[in-house]
Amino acid sequence: MPDIRVQYIAPELVRRGWATFRLDPGESQAFARLSETAKRFFRAPPQTLRLSEWPGHGMWAGYQPMPDGEAEIVDQVDRFEVSQAMLVSSDEEWPWLSAEARELKQVLSAANAIAQDLVAASVEGVAQVSGRDPDAARRLWCHDDASTLVVNNYRSVPVKNQSVAVKMKPHADFGGLTMVQVDTGLDALQFQASDGWQSVTSGSDDADLAVMLIGQLFAHWLGTEAPIHQVVQNPHQSRMSTVYFNQPSLDAVIVNKSGTSVVAGEHIAAMQDFYNKLGASPA
Repeated sequence: MPDIRVQYIAPELVRRGWATFRLDPGESQAFARLSETAKRFFRAPPQTLRLSEWPGHGMWAGYQPMPDGEAEIVDQVDRFEVSQAMLVSSDEEWPWLSAEARELKQVLSAANAIAQDLVAASVEGVAQVSGRDPDAARRLWCHDDASTLVVNNYRSVPVKNQSVAVKMKPHADFGGLTMVQVDTGLDALQFQASDGWQSVTSGSDDADLAVMLIGQLFAHWLGTEAPIHQVVQNPHQSRMSTVYFNQPSLDAVIVNKSGTSVVAGEHIAAMQDFYNKLGASPA
């Protein structure tokens, strides 16, 4: 039976580029377990974290500590990111070279499966609403895909004379659909609106609420624009979020209705490189 939530998500994604929806109790519990396990991982000693650290080249993966730089410029977040292939790799392979990472792998896999299903259903729903073939859309976005799952640990980094701080700078996601779930404080996620910034919620700490939004490649396919968003919160507080980035095969060619094509992998790599350089110190 089709997920009834998609009947609401799909039109909103086409209309404004993002939508909220409720997780069911089982889904919510899986993400809660991931959040608690991730907290233990990020609290591990530096020597343990280094066993999982991204080497700094290629696509983002593994443990990525908050970059060096001015707190007002860099994203104030530690990340742990995995591809689908990494989740089925051996426990003896990088980045699973610590007990904390191996514990995290188990709960990442459970949350990943949930996000995969929700995103695939949403892809089919958007295709139907926008007059496309749902089966073809699912093959394009969800078969042999390069999707990743990320846990974000937003640090407590006090900023002098500020009660709120930008924890993740304004940006649009690069790929297909993105699903965001947080353990608390979903209102920290803000979308750019005509009159400024719109928070997703009005301050409710509702862990059952999640967000689906479109990335640049998906927007290209639809003939629209990916929503600009940021994360803003009290700089003295920490916070966790889990994000599933749906990305098609890196070899996939995304064609819009006008016939303009974009190679997925080339776009994602270029945007990642551009984003890495934002806030970099002048040479």
